[in-house]
Amino acid sequence: DSTGAVVGGADVQLTAEVLDTVGAVVDTTVVWTLSDSTLASIDATGLVSAVAEGKVTVIASVDALADTAVVTITEPVIAR
Repeated sequence: DSTGAVVGGADVQLTAEVLDTVGAVVDTTVVWTLSDSTLASIDATGLVSAVAEGKVTVIASVDALADTAVVTITEPVIAR
């Protein structure tokens, strides 16, 4: 599990590393999903695009295995 933050209207690239039982990297496709698509969107490469303020859980899954990351989307700061 991980946490991170992104400003509304911005993007953040997530990555996932899949390891076998001896710790070697496995070349496989990761499926990315979100707990709430009204707060952000995610593409097949793990690119999260922030839409609205809040917290969204990103799920990276391979077959029956999954891990999550919580992304906090903050309101953009507007310079005056």
